Amino acid sequence: MLDYESDEDGYLLVSLPNESGWSVTVNGRAANVEQAYGGALMAIPVCTGLNHVELSFVPRGLVVGSTVSAISVVVCLVVKRSRRHIA
Repeated sequence: MLDYESDEDGYLLVSLPNESGWSVTVNGRAANVEQAYGGALMAIPVCTGLNHVELSFVPRGLVVGSTVSAISVVVCLVVKRSRRHIA
């Protein structure tokens, strides 16, 4: 989260790679981020005056990976518990 004051409408260049997974809001509204320098930077549209910019990132595959991990833990616990009852 950052505040940025601009003298005119334009873009704020952020030294973060423009990858899928980023969500950006400017002044509480979703912003359409553009690529700059071949995707090496993100260009965030800003308006004249003070801009409140929020960035958040959810890596691709996080939900699937977390789900698989949770299921694996449950399976391991079930197997461990069932082996305890067999012996």
